[in-house]
Amino acid sequence: MMSANAVVKVIGGVLRKGKQQTSCGLGVLDSMASFVSASCLDFDSDNAVDTSVNYEVYIDDGVSSSAARYNVTDIKVHPAYDAKTKANNIALLQYNANSNESWTNTVGIDPKDWDTPVYAQRVLQTSGEDATWGETKLYTYTNRNDTECSSLLPLYKANNGDFICNDLLTSAPNSNLSSCEVPYQVVYAQVSLSMYPVGIFSHAAVKGSDDFCNDGEVRAYYTLYADYIEFAKKTLDRSVDFYAGDTDKTPQSNPDFEMDKPSSDPGKDVAIVGGDLYSPRNGGGGDSSSDGDEDSSGSDDESSGGDEDSSGNENDSSGGENGSSEEDSSNSEAGNNDSSGGISRTSIIIIAVCLSVGVPILAIAAFFLIRRQRKLAQKSRDPFKETAVNELLADDIGGASLPGEGWAAGGSHDNPPDYRPPPAYEARQDAQAGPANNTDNIEQAAGSHQTQEPRQRPDTVFSDEKN
Repeated sequence: MMSANAVVKVIGGVLRKGKQQTSCGLGVLDSMASFVSASCLDFDSDNAVDTSVNYEVYIDDGVSSSAARYNVTDIKVHPAYDAKTKANNIALLQYNANSNESWTNTVGIDPKDWDTPVYAQRVLQTSGEDATWGETKLYTYTNRNDTECSSLLPLYKANNGDFICNDLLTSAPNSNLSSCEVPYQVVYAQVSLSMYPVGIFSHAAVKGSDDFCNDGEVRAYYTLYADYIEFAKKTLDRSVDFYAGDTDKTPQSNPDFEMDKPSSDPGKDVAIVGGDLYSPRNGGGGDSSSDGDEDSSGSDDESSGGDEDSSGNENDSSGGENGSSEEDSSNSEAGNNDSSGGISRTSIIIIAVCLSVGVPILAIAAFFLIRRQRKLAQKSRDPFKETAVNELLADDIGGASLPGEGWAAGGSHDNPPDYRPPPAYEARQDAQAGPANNTDNIEQAAGSHQTQEPRQRPDTVFSDEKN
């Protein structure tokens, strides 16, 4: 274990995302740009960097207790980054663009020069304008690149010159950040009394578990910067300092360099874990800073069976300084059913389908019901029977007219002709006059030998007048 005070000007830093301190270290290139693992970033449904998340970098020189804070203003993810395998797991952060401050960090590119690899872990004790560092761990460790590195991860087997691999884990700075042991954030190369940044933690292959708390076997993989210096130069449009003991040694020259694809996937019992290791998925807790108002965010870790798109991404983003919104306390996966306190998308779809199918069915049912009611109404009202009843009433009640008929003379109801039949009863005053008149009018009519003219119904009268 090396003391931080024994190292002069080891410039490094950490990423803070959406108010949460992450386990993600920085490969600081100069005063305005740093490498970071792409899996530490958040992506939207189009596989572009989510610019609504507020990204900050905290930079230090490895000695002073204070940390300089900068808002990230631009992010460029390597175009060949594979979110599933973690190939080319690197991105470039830009910040502090308007500052007059200018300094550079020198990247080591040749492993033959390295006396000892030194692994580093930084943590913020407080954040904000007056951020301070907690204890910085630096650890020398020479055991690396054993056979288990290839057996656990086919990607490493296909690109073993582009990674550093080891089984080194360390405790988190405090249990609030993670209850599990985790890999270190970055790796330096010690050359005499100088320290050069050479690689950054990409991901780990964990056998028998999907986190570091219950792993049966684990290997941590660090992406080497040397392969991506040309990518940084092209993106930044400026030079990047590097060191090699052999002055003829240079980084590979292709800015679009990408790793070879593995011939197979990891075993079913092997999980690929990357991103923020202080997230709840890996046993992590909240922010360790003493501000007291920090929010925790969801995990960005992926396993080998994850459903994240493995294709290359167009991931240029520009999150304006102090202008991007804060990330919510949890991330939504796939697509999920996105719900934010209202009706979920699935419920809306179900309602729409029910309405589109149900409304026509109800309309058809209502149509046939109305037709049935009309038929029943027609059966209950027989116009022929009504006409017969009216005729009988007209016969029995003299002078009554059928519906819609007028009188023969002028069609007026005034002074209608007397077509009424003789009264079927004797007037009261006639009955009191004497027994001679005590004969029913009907019997008198029946006994008379006088020929009576047949009564004419009103409709017969109308017919005669027309003739």
